[in-house]
Amino acid sequence: MSPGKVVRKGLATAVAVVSATVLSGCIGAMDRADFDAEMARRGGGLTTELVGDVLAALRVHYRVSEDTDVGLTSLTLQAEGALVGVEAQAPDDPRVLDSYTFEDGELSAPTPVRVSAMDDVEARVFRPGDVPALGGIEDIVDTAVREAGIEDGLVSRIAVQRSAGDVVVVAAVESPRTLATVLFDAEGGFDEVVPQ
Repeated sequence: MSPGKVVRKGLATAVAVVSATVLSGCIGAMDRADFDAEMARRGGGLTTELVGDVLAALRVHYRVSEDTDVGLTSLTLQAEGALVGVEAQAPDDPRVLDSYTFEDGELSAPTPVRVSAMDDVEARVFRPGDVPALGGIEDIVDTAVREAGIEDGLVSRIAVQRSAGDVVVVAAVESPRTLATVLFDAEGGFDEVVPQ
């Protein structure tokens, strides 16, 4: 099976990890239409800062130093509600995985992830410091929208995980009538567009 097919096979898992609350009404002095337009321009709240915030919250939760690169098996950013879903490896026990959500600056309580006795957990883990794409989320958003070529397309989700041994970044670009998946490598380099 080609790497592209392996990536596509795991796509449903990569981009359907979290759900979000719908924003409504006015935001401060900005009316809803202006707010929506601004959020769309910026990728719906998908930012490098959001990634940094969730990683900092995990370090605080695990009580490790600021320079600790906590192992992850998945990270999903969802534009609606600027919600993050993450599956992390406990620093003191590499076979222990927990899932969390991060919303409004708060990390949820951990939910245990069941791991088979035969599961090679370490083969699924990636270190955020080894994924330069996480330091350029805005570039991923801009490239995904451009490469998808969908009129009025917006990036609704970005998911990061290992597929066939490599870390892949998967951006879902959608409009009311069209959906495409845009694949990137760990460096943030564009790979391909997979129409849906």
